[in-house]
Amino acid sequence: MEITFEKRIIFFLFLAFIMFSYLFSSALLAHPLINRDLIKFGDYLREDYVSIIEKTYSPAIAASRLFNEPISITSQETNNGIELMVGYNFHEGGVCALVKQNGMVTTQESCGVDASNLSLILNDDTSLLLGFGEFKQQKYIFVGKAERFVAEKTIVGNYIDAKGIAYSFNADGSASFGIKKFKYCIGLDYIERGEDVSEKIRSYFSNIVTGDLYEFEFKDGFLNIYKTSGEMLLIAEKNPFLKLKKTVN
Repeated sequence: MEITFEKRIIFFLFLAFIMFSYLFSSALLAHPLINRDLIKFGDYLREDYVSIIEKTYSPAIAASRLFNEPISITSQETNNGIELMVGYNFHEGGVCALVKQNGMVTTQESCGVDASNLSLILNDDTSLLLGFGEFKQQKYIFVGKAERFVAEKTIVGNYIDAKGIAYSFNADGSASFGIKKFKYCIGLDYIERGEDVSEKIRSYFSNIVTGDLYEFEFKDGFLNIYKTSGEMLLIAEKNPFLKLKKTVN
């Protein structure tokens, strides 16, 4: 029986439809559709980063232990969909995933990083699981604004020095040293001192108005605060200029 030209066209169209359906279903299996309503806008922090901070009260230690690994995700709505921007040590951007209006997930930007095998899972609106390339899937917790969250986990509180002078760091970003009041911003990682990672041990905060930067650490029940100097390579004074004891509210 002779196969007409029209039948051949129909046959090839049918094969093309089968192939497209297979590829589309495979893509959905690899990247299941995401419920966009579960994504909150703001900052997500890696669960183990948060866990280290809760144990050490030090974002510097937490960041140094996760050196060169994804630590944060910032989500925002755009015209193309919801962007999930991955951050390394809060200075370098990396992979940017895009959740489209239909719930499909794609890699919008790789920034030279291996973004293969991108996987995103949301089981509720409190956290998400993300992995790509060489980085296995990790849990990220939604914290709203990262700086405020970390400050509340570490430095926020009321203190006094040996002379009884009152000091405070508040969750809204305000601080007071006696009668001196100012706005501060806590660092989420560490200050570069050189190649030796062991030197990156102290956390820091800055006076937003003056730009002065101070290192801090909790040691032997006290909050020790150190002055710093320099621009390209900051140098901290050897001894703290403030040694504060936390008071009970």
